[in-house]
Amino acid sequence: MEHAAHMVDILNEEGKVVGQKHRREINKNDDIYHVIFVLLITPKGELVLSVIPPREDLPNLYARQMGTTVATIRRSDETALEAGRRCVERELFIDKADLHFLGEQTIDLTGSSRKFMSAYYLVGEPPATFSVIDIDTLVVVTPQQLRGLLISHADEVAPTLKVFWESYHTQLPI
Repeated sequence: MEHAAHMVDILNEEGKVVGQKHRREINKNDDIYHVIFVLLITPKGELVLSVIPPREDLPNLYARQMGTTVATIRRSDETALEAGRRCVERELFIDKADLHFLGEQTIDLTGSSRKFMSAYYLVGEPPATFSVIDIDTLVVVTPQQLRGLLISHADEVAPTLKVFWESYHTQLPI
């Protein structure tokens, strides 16, 4: 089945399912849905960030900004963990990833955008190849470099990565 044809749960303010839409029909600014973020951390404790590509088929809200290594929208027929593993496999070509759960929360992003987020990390080396449809480039930074970016070049960092970092950096093996 085409990626955009999968069903996605639409949530209310309390995070309860109130409907479903095809992936291509969701309004990323207005609909509340379940997003999964996965951060790849190298064995040295470096962070592998992705530069989010612009897309015509399924437009990205934060194109050309740095985000977590991979991100996806949970489909109606899968768990958050399954969505995270699907995303890592599809975008980083890493099978059966050992994802570590960090937490879940409702997040408010720029404007009126509200999402339900599940956050994970995995440890490994940056892959030699990755999906160029989903990732423009991978950038390896130290935690100190990310802190500097958040202060000096905040416009280059996606709001989703800012929330992920603020919420979970103390739980990461860095």
